[in-house]
Formats: sequence, C-alpha cells, structure tokens
Amino acid sequence: MKKIVLFISLCIGFISTVSAQVDYCKEIKKKTDEMTGHVEYISPSLSVTDNITISKSKTSENDTFSIIDITVQTTQNTADYEADGSIYIKFEDGTVQHFTGKVSCSYLNTQYPYLFIGGSILHASTIIPFKTKKIVKFQIAGKDVNVPDGFATKFMAWVNCIADMK
Repeated sequence: MKKIVLFISLCIGFISTVSAQVDYCKEIKKKTDEMTGHVEYISPSLSVTDNITISKSKTSENDTFSIIDITVQTTQNTADYEADGSIYIKFEDGTVQHFTGKVSCSYLNTQYPYLFIGGSILHASTIIPFKTKKIVKFQIAGKDVNVPDGFATKFMAWVNCIADMK
C-alpha cells in the first residue's frame, strides 16, 4: 500500500511540475489573396506604435521570401532618416545587424505624427541570427525601441516557424 501511495504521489508531483509547451506557430496568421493566389504568413506585432514583424510571402512555387518589417511612430520630423534607409537590430549577445534600404515616412494627424516604415528581405545567411538569438532592441529613423524579453522569445520562435513553412 505504501508503494502505491508513494507512486501516486510521485506521479502527481511530476505532472504538476511539467509545464505545458506553447505552440507559437499557431499565432502566425495566414492570408491568401484569392485573386492572385499569393500567400503570406505574418507574425503578431509588438505594439501599435512601434512594431517589428516577420513575414513570409509565396507568390509562386519557386518565389518564396521572408521579410523583416519595422514601423515606428515618433514626433521627430526627420527627412534625413528616410534618405538614410538604415535599420539596426541588436541581439542579446551584443551583435548588431544593419540593413539598408528604403525607409518611408508618412505624416499622420495623431499624437505621434511621423510614421517610419522599413524592412528588408532576409536570405538564408541573414535569417540565422533571428532564429538563434533574441532581439533586445531595434532602431529606425533614429528611434530606439526596446524589445521585452517575453516578446523576444516569441519572436525567435515565430521566425523559426515561418522559416519552416512551405
């Protein structure tokens, strides 16, 4: 009888210490354009005003690519940032990935009237850090945005999910 009670106690203790695995891939949204057949997978957003997402687009059987998108809203009127086109992403180990491209700026009639949008296509070599390291901060248009650790963990999982989607 003591053995049965001990066994049941151990089982209950083991079950209570096992935490449920979260399937972050279920949080990825899939959009399909029924006219063109274009399929896009996109991760959840960081926030409404400052945002980083990862997406994967498939326009044909052989044309698939992943994109990192960053948007920030700010009170700064800085056309120079639009011309510069620089995006910086800092990882937990201190490394910084720098992307250059087009950063566009729009004026909104809001508390933070300047909306900067930029992004970059990720290739096999440039996606690796996003799959293996947490992002701690990103910068666009001279605005630094800290990334909370919980979101950084999810983002790394989403990158891995999206990279594996066909």
